[in-house]
Amino acid sequence: MKLSIDGRLRKAVQVAFVSGFAAAATPLFAQEAPTPIAASEPVPAAPAPESLPVAALPVEAAPVAAKSEKSVKLERVEVTGSRIRRVDSESAAPVFTVSRQAIENSGAATLGELLQEMPSIAGAATNPQVNNGGGAGDSTISLRGLGTARTLLLLNGRRLITQDVNAIPVNIIERVEVLKDGASAIYGSDAIGGVVNFITRKKFDGGDVSYTYGISKRDDSDRNNASLTFGSTGEQGDLQVGINYNSQLKISAADRDFSAFPYGLTQGQTTFGDGATSRILTGRYVVSRATATGGSTTSPLNCGAANNQSPTSTNVILTRISTGSGEQAPALSDFRCFNVNVESYNFQAENVVSTPQERFAAFVTGSRNILDNLSVFTEALYQKTESNFQIAPIPFDGRAAVDNVVIDAANIYNPFGQDLTDSRLRLAALGNRVGSFRTDRMQLTAGLKGDFLEDRFAWDVHYTYGTEEQVNTNIGDVYRPPLNAALGPSFDTNPAAGIQSPVCGTPGTDAANPSMGATIIPGCVPVNFFDQPSAAQVAYLQSVALPALNNISRGDLAVFGANINGDLAQLPAGALALGIGYEFRKESLKFTPDFLTSTGDVTGGASSPLAGGFDVQDYYAELAVPVLSQLPGVKSLEVSLGARYSDYSTFGGTTNTKIGIEYRPYDDLLIRGTYATVFRAPTISNLFGGQSESADTIDDPCVGFTSADTDPNHQAACNGVAGDGTYTQTGYQTTALVGGNPNLDPEEGTTNTFGFVYSPSWYTPLSITLDHFDFHLKDTISAVGSSTRVNQCYDNGLFCDSFTRDPDATGGDGSILNVVDVTDNVGITDTSGLDLSIRFNFGKTRFGRIGYNLDTTYIYRYTNERLAGDPTSQVRNVGTFVDSSSGGDGNFPRYRAISNLNWSLDGFRASLSSRYIHSVTESPADGGDPELPGFVTTRKVEAVLYHDIQASYTYKPAKIEFAVGVDNVTDEVAPLIYSGFNGTTDVRTYDVVGRAYYSRIKIGF
Repeated sequence: MKLSIDGRLRKAVQVAFVSGFAAAATPLFAQEAPTPIAASEPVPAAPAPESLPVAALPVEAAPVAAKSEKSVKLERVEVTGSRIRRVDSESAAPVFTVSRQAIENSGAATLGELLQEMPSIAGAATNPQVNNGGGAGDSTISLRGLGTARTLLLLNGRRLITQDVNAIPVNIIERVEVLKDGASAIYGSDAIGGVVNFITRKKFDGGDVSYTYGISKRDDSDRNNASLTFGSTGEQGDLQVGINYNSQLKISAADRDFSAFPYGLTQGQTTFGDGATSRILTGRYVVSRATATGGSTTSPLNCGAANNQSPTSTNVILTRISTGSGEQAPALSDFRCFNVNVESYNFQAENVVSTPQERFAAFVTGSRNILDNLSVFTEALYQKTESNFQIAPIPFDGRAAVDNVVIDAANIYNPFGQDLTDSRLRLAALGNRVGSFRTDRMQLTAGLKGDFLEDRFAWDVHYTYGTEEQVNTNIGDVYRPPLNAALGPSFDTNPAAGIQSPVCGTPGTDAANPSMGATIIPGCVPVNFFDQPSAAQVAYLQSVALPALNNISRGDLAVFGANINGDLAQLPAGALALGIGYEFRKESLKFTPDFLTSTGDVTGGASSPLAGGFDVQDYYAELAVPVLSQLPGVKSLEVSLGARYSDYSTFGGTTNTKIGIEYRPYDDLLIRGTYATVFRAPTISNLFGGQSESADTIDDPCVGFTSADTDPNHQAACNGVAGDGTYTQTGYQTTALVGGNPNLDPEEGTTNTFGFVYSPSWYTPLSITLDHFDFHLKDTISAVGSSTRVNQCYDNGLFCDSFTRDPDATGGDGSILNVVDVTDNVGITDTSGLDLSIRFNFGKTRFGRIGYNLDTTYIYRYTNERLAGDPTSQVRNVGTFVDSSSGGDGNFPRYRAISNLNWSLDGFRASLSSRYIHSVTESPADGGDPELPGFVTTRKVEAVLYHDIQASYTYKPAKIEFAVGVDNVTDEVAPLIYSGFNGTTDVRTYDVVGRAYYSRIKIGF
């Protein structure tokens, strides 16, 4: 029997408690000298304050202002953003750090859940909540809203094969360092918006096993997470091993209020309408007016303005009054006039707003001393993801530019006696379209490292190989050739008894015995697309649907690197440090679509194969120059310089540089700044991707167009639209052809930051960090955007040859059939803002350890000039949301923040974390009359505030920890966004789960 929500949670808690205390009684876990779980971890030689377990969510790199001259010698470590080892955890560039304790306090099963909450995130990164256009289970990072391709991911300072941060098992992570600055001079291409560096646990003894169970308030989205981590360290080396498993069930769109219907707007009022779909259960058919009316002006099928149709058009648009069995041909009396403002189909209820997924990951890292100053090291990562998506049944569209299927005049079910080139029908009888992704990733690194001249210089050489293979299987589309036959000429072999024995083909001349002399297509079954097909017709369609269309992609990465850094000389102000290195990298990608997908012979659209690659050689040098020290007003002044030359096989060479300044006027204050040139090389997909079809959303500017409008740009954009003002957009989605461009150049740009870190010696619990950032990019690699192309044609006469319409003059409705939108170096992007971090760490008090931190990002400028030099194409993103499916850049709240309050005493620990997303505006499609009151052009999406809590207890003698938590305590629902493509909201930004509970048991050994 299914348990209630409270019952299931209570059961989970009971199981965890019983398991925990049973394990405590087991001699295996008995210890002679009991220690807390974390005691198996080594104490870092150069502890960064942000790694202290005081944060439940990411914590800004904390200041260490004062440097005691009596301190013991600290180990030099490499901080993300520099290849030079240093003692000070601060640097000229801002680094945001997530500690292992912070990850555990969050209750997150994947790193994507946590990292996408950072305030510096914006835009349209994907995650498992993306169903239509997603489904792979990935979570990507878009720092500064500059896109996932401009955020570089590293594993222990080396490139990752994947952009999916969920591929990294959470239990093996020691910390995550997020560099919020351009770093092409240090790491090469892609490090424009910043760098995310995953640092794994090293040199620890012991281990732990953990299990977490969670469920939403609405009794769905069940999730399980289990992990095992083990480490051993000796005089000759160390070994760390970790495995992780997690799964999560789907959330149906019908089970959340905001996504249960494809909500729309009419005169500013919410409607439960069609959500701008013309593919409904009763169909939509363009028929000649003469055929439909028989020449009678009083016919109910003489559709006009009352039905939102043109009364002078030679065609009318009809729909079935109601559905039947699909076995008999309808009559004209079974149809009525189609009205775009009346017809509806709730396709949304068939979708999901959080996709089901299952992951397994294993990680091994270790080192072995060969000589006193020489060791070998290795790390290996394997990860597998299986995930699914589910969307509504096929929205069949027979137009030439879409599915390209004609219902023949001689089809046995066609009551109109004419070829229908524009017929649209939601094929609910075929069931939902579903797809699965199976992704396998592997990355292996091996190398040597050592030091010389009494540890003045450290060096390493390494080789990394990674591969990522993904199989995408789609079910639910129909093979077009047999569909053409099924909708072609057909007849009944026994006409005396109605339609009993239909066959595909052309009958003979004998009406009583049409099979004599007939041309029959063997195995073909005529299909009724003027109704929902019958069971026999569905069986035929399913038999030709090819239930598994497999698209396979594989990417490979090979990197050889060599690095050396150390102190060149001792200057009066300190050590002059140098880092130099070389890297050779080779990348390749191959995408093999299913044969039928590549030919375009399936209703789901065509995809082109891709095969390509490139190699690059990088040379870099970095210098840290101490300028002044221990002078009045100058406690210290240091300048860092960096340069990197990259030689690509695809476009040639590029050099990028960076300068950083760290000025400490006195112990409590650090003033810092950076300036860098950055670049992003075009990806293999950018260069070699073939054209494929994409369902893009367009708000047609030609709605209501009249021939009296003499603007030549308007006339060009609206060529094919009826000129009497009756044109109404019947569907907001159109087919876009997107693809690569082998002539692309790299993106280039500059970044700079300036700020301070203040840690008052008169009040040591407090630290404040404030940084200003500014990014300027040119020659950005992007598609112009389908909607932008259409609007540019209407406003400025540009790109008018990149889209085609279904012309009214030839029986169409004037709607946009397709848009060609390939990538190019087209734009300029600028963004600026502020990062503020306030932290209180009260340390040990009589009430326990208490810590609080607040991290915020404020964006005051983000402009994307899609066409460089054309101010009319400039989009101001700050404070707006434009869905990526509409060619937009995503969600850009002006202000985002997270705060964390943490408390611990003895074995007890509790945390409260809050996340704030400021309001944004959207431009929804209002189906009303712009001249009437209430019509909406923009609307405000209210701000959202989420709260998560966790409480835990550690039974130290047995190293057992039990934790319970509640995410989204106040059950904040995702805001209704009418222009949101998935779920009538922005699933890339907001929580769709609602309140959720979890419990965790962890046993150390």
